[in-house]
Amino acid sequence: MGSAALKPSPRPPQGAIIALAVAVMLAVLVVMAWAQVPIRFNARAGWDEALFMRQAQALAEGRWLGAYDLATLAKGSGLALWLAAMHHLAVPVALAAACLQLCACVTLVLALRPVLPGPAGQLMVFAIVLLGPATLGDLGLMRELIYPALVLIAVAGALGLGLRSLVGERLPARWAAVLGLGTSAAWLVREEGAWLLLAWLATVAAVVPKVREQGGRHAMRALGVAAVAAATAVAPLVLVAALNRHYYGVFTVLEFTARPFTAAYGALLRVQAPRADLPQVPLPRVAWPAIAAASPAFAQLRRQLEGDVGRPWQGPSVEMLGPLIERDASIRAWLAEQLEVPIDAPAAGQGAISLRQRYTHDAAFRAGLERYMGGARVAANVMSGAMREEIGAAWFPWALREAAAAAGHHAGARQARDFYATLAREVNDACDRGALACDGARIGLAPPVTVSLLATWPAAFAQTGWALLSLKNVSTKAELGDLGDPKALAAASRFLHQRLAGPKAVTPAVTAVEALFAAWRLALAPLAFAALLFWLLLPAWWRRYPDEAGRAALRAIWFAAGVLLALVLARIGLIAWIHVSSWPAALTARYLSPAQPLLGAFVALVVIAAWRTLARPAGMHR
Repeated sequence: MGSAALKPSPRPPQGAIIALAVAVMLAVLVVMAWAQVPIRFNARAGWDEALFMRQAQALAEGRWLGAYDLATLAKGSGLALWLAAMHHLAVPVALAAACLQLCACVTLVLALRPVLPGPAGQLMVFAIVLLGPATLGDLGLMRELIYPALVLIAVAGALGLGLRSLVGERLPARWAAVLGLGTSAAWLVREEGAWLLLAWLATVAAVVPKVREQGGRHAMRALGVAAVAAATAVAPLVLVAALNRHYYGVFTVLEFTARPFTAAYGALLRVQAPRADLPQVPLPRVAWPAIAAASPAFAQLRRQLEGDVGRPWQGPSVEMLGPLIERDASIRAWLAEQLEVPIDAPAAGQGAISLRQRYTHDAAFRAGLERYMGGARVAANVMSGAMREEIGAAWFPWALREAAAAAGHHAGARQARDFYATLAREVNDACDRGALACDGARIGLAPPVTVSLLATWPAAFAQTGWALLSLKNVSTKAELGDLGDPKALAAASRFLHQRLAGPKAVTPAVTAVEALFAAWRLALAPLAFAALLFWLLLPAWWRRYPDEAGRAALRAIWFAAGVLLALVLARIGLIAWIHVSSWPAALTARYLSPAQPLLGAFVALVVIAAWRTLARPAGMHR
């Protein structure tokens, strides 16, 4: 061996050691905080927690997703796959979720390394994203337990590619794999991908100019990296679809978002409902007889929807809310918090009357209800009783599937596929020949875009954005109702290696976490607005740098922050649209949880840009 081999390796800088020590300390504190917040599992939620648990147990036993029924392929299997893996590893689910969040934060810091000024900048991004409040506010056994982390990983992959293209580095295939795998994992957990396409588009926007400028080998490298991203995104989905084909006879990841169910649902949404002014009701009851006369398949569903199958899905209506606020103080408190008005206990049998009177005579109550329900017309329909026998957009797809199952069409996946194909064909044929008054052909679950929905969307966007900034409904304290059979809860606890919240309990507030929430409530909105203003002004500051390297550094930071901002706004816009078109989603903390880490990273990057602009530090780390 030469003498060079005997030389000691250089020590890392003292700043890097300190930053690493602080990061480890923060990681330990966050894991301890996650461990103190009880996981909430509702064994009665057949379309949510109970479904994921049933699938995870089947996976652990080697039976794929279990015996087929109407719910088996209705939601993504990603959470169940993760739960089964943690069960085999004997890792408590809260610890596993915390570790996944840590990995996502580290991945983001590594992706942003070309624009982070040394250990201090890396630590700041890591700390702000890791200590974000959204993921600690609702630790239920829902998909949002891991979905925000997977989204963060996918976005990190996009930024890892885009930034390295902007600063002139060779495009690394590993970041393409991170982008692809993160996207497919996120989609398998929660089947919504449109807003994440922005991350892919941002990557393309960063890479294409370099390809045009350099051409040749860079173009070939870019094509190879694109192939890696596409392959890693598609391969897991193909594998899941192939397993579904093997076990259930249909090559699909999900029935719910694939044809022919989306074709059948879209065909029903084409039908024009006479005398119906019911936003958030995709298929008013008044249209059912005409559709049933034209479609024997829907005639079978109509009998179920008008009977015992459809009845639990009807509403919301004042007749439903009245008895609830009479007998349940926790529901009164919850409704008062959402509407931001006090609600007293009404006399027995007077709940609906009391709510109607408040709606008629109390302007604050009426305004709060209109905000919460997604518009004045929806609130009026709820209070008038017009929604009492209708099935809203939040529930109609599930009611439709239950009706099909009750009519005997979900004995197998192929049978269900054929039935929905028949339903779509019959309704579309009736529309085409004029037997039904219909709009243009459509496929999918999204409601039609109308002028009234567009008019109410901006207010819902502002409401949703403020819910994200104010952390409304984010708390470790919760009053739990009936969570189902205690034996089922005990079995779930053993499977998850995790202490679960008990039924009909009040989970206590975790003091340290609530203190963190309080700090965020004070700081998040001012920081976010200041960061937005500085980001908008940042291009004008580039001329302060006489050298091209400094300007390129700021452009790269501006790009990364812009991608994060665009994703946050897209998430807010998506939830706002759901709020006005389908169900009250704007104030549901878990729907906004994927945007919170992205918002934190945006703020951190703009702070770094401000520091660079004012201090003009030399050099950047890659």
